Amino acid sequence: MLTFANHISDIGDKFSPDLLAPAYLKELKELCGLFPFDISADFGFESRLGDPAPFCDFFLEIREKSEGAAVLAGKSRISSLSPSLLEDPAWQKISALFSEWTNPGSFLEEKVFLFWLEFDFVGPGYNPVPNLFFQIRNAKGMTGPDQWSSMKRVLDEMYLILFGIRFPDDLGHTMNRSILELPKEAFVFQFGLMLPRKTEAVRLIIAGLDTKHLSSYLDRLNWSGEKGVIENLIAKYQHRFDYAVVNLHLGNEILPDLGLELYLKNLKQPNWEPRWKENFHFLESESLLLESKRIGLIGYCGKKTVAHLYKVNYVNGINHLKLVYKKGMPLGLKGYFGTYIR
Repeated sequence: MLTFANHISDIGDKFSPDLLAPAYLKELKELCGLFPFDISADFGFESRLGDPAPFCDFFLEIREKSEGAAVLAGKSRISSLSPSLLEDPAWQKISALFSEWTNPGSFLEEKVFLFWLEFDFVGPGYNPVPNLFFQIRNAKGMTGPDQWSSMKRVLDEMYLILFGIRFPDDLGHTMNRSILELPKEAFVFQFGLMLPRKTEAVRLIIAGLDTKHLSSYLDRLNWSGEKGVIENLIAKYQHRFDYAVVNLHLGNEILPDLGLELYLKNLKQPNWEPRWKENFHFLESESLLLESKRIGLIGYCGKKTVAHLYKVNYVNGINHLKLVYKKGMPLGLKGYFGTYIR
């Protein structure tokens, strides 16, 4: 029987051993064997580009009204999750969440556009319980109060299903401030619930925020990180990329961490966009990127067609990079790359 592991096998030759070593690729196939062949048409990876350890975290995208959404809700007529997942109490709650999301007319169905399931590699294998990232529909056109109102109700419903409580008031207060203080052009792009991690912090992913307004925004939040470091990063990197997306970590307060996702428009790949290679070499000179990881990322890009019951086209490429700041820690760099199945 085909499983999602077949997709990983089909593109297995695209991974350099420095990007994803054979032993870790085997662990990834074991994880993906728990999911049906058609659960997602888009999947991706996160690699720590300054760390020689050759493993990647793994993502699955689940869009509204997709076969994957039906599978996760237990409503598919043709596919299902592995029995070991169906017996797991954590996955039973995740399935209940997707069941509510796929109920026509439900508030979650109305407001949530898509989910990403992120599986952390924790050694020696992958945690089968994912972090959940989701995107609110039409957030770009909402005012700050409207964004918060929609987000609060969505989070209340999700927390009731997953944890049996409403979204905690202390986290809600922090998030409310973070959203209401956003500049007019900015909006919440995605929100992350870190289910398997031993932390109550959640992640707010902000798009449309002009980096020249980031410093004053952090001031309004009384952010306790080193603002000068962030200003230096912006000065050094913003002209090398077309736009940035900001990651905040929220607990009882705004945590002194920050992620700065860096994008080039139109997802042009290194063969077509010379700035990728220029930026890679600059990041190597800054000791943020290993040469072996650069070679692995570029080697992953390209197209491949495989015949199953029908032809499957895999389009592989780099999505974006992320600078990772944690107060008192060395700056880090992560690379996000993945595959469209068409």
